[in-house]
Amino acid sequence: MTNGTSTEQGDINATDQRRQYTDNLDEETRYWLEEDARYFLHQALSSPVMNVLSRTEGAYIYDLSGKKYLDLHGNGVHNAGFSNPLVAEAVVRQLTDKLAFTPRRYTNKPAIRLARKLTELTPPGLDRVLFCPGGSEAIEMALAIAKQITGRWKTLSFWDSYHGNGFQAASVGGEEHFSTGMGPMVPGAFHVEFPNYYRNPWGLTNETEVDELYLRQIKIILQRNPDMAAIIGEPISSTPVIPSGYFWQQVRELCDRQDIS
Repeated sequence: MTNGTSTEQGDINATDQRRQYTDNLDEETRYWLEEDARYFLHQALSSPVMNVLSRTEGAYIYDLSGKKYLDLHGNGVHNAGFSNPLVAEAVVRQLTDKLAFTPRRYTNKPAIRLARKLTELTPPGLDRVLFCPGGSEAIEMALAIAKQITGRWKTLSFWDSYHGNGFQAASVGGEEHFSTGMGPMVPGAFHVEFPNYYRNPWGLTNETEVDELYLRQIKIILQRNPDMAAIIGEPISSTPVIPSGYFWQQVRELCDRQDIS
């Protein structure tokens, strides 16, 4: 948000503790925070800026005063860690080999080897690779391909899911924060709930019984919308909800019956 009025997560932290935290920062840090606020247009959920970092390493971040924090978020480096030496060496080696970028309509050996390795790790049927800049773009591209291949245009996804900030990615996402105020989103984006085994409206405790009631939502939508191109869902939702293997198996079978991506 640009006017400081966002009501999500850290953007509304105006408590005394927050002010005390900022007041206790050293003079150099406060200076750079002021410079940051002056020159950056911060995205929603990324303000107020907490601190100024001097370096990152492994699972830790360090501020200008040398204080060390264990970062439990990661934000893009969850698996590799910050400044992973293997990653750094690979990047430097690729830059040194003068093959940091390949123009369109050309290819190169490292890209082909990576694509081949990925297809070896994925289940049968996932045998082609298309690289992209980030997660939101991956969703945009996957949906575009699904619509082109099936000749259909509708999608089914889940409430409280996050798939990115691109217009189509935000449309299939289930968080109102990323669509509120945007006007009409991409048409044909249907949503259903994830199965909730802990707090479902029927008070059920048997997982399969819960799954069947949530699967019923999907079946009804598919029956009334034969022009469905894709179903998209997170194996583990950040709500947090972890649908059972049975649930996903049934969703997969529903997709197969109607040739849905």
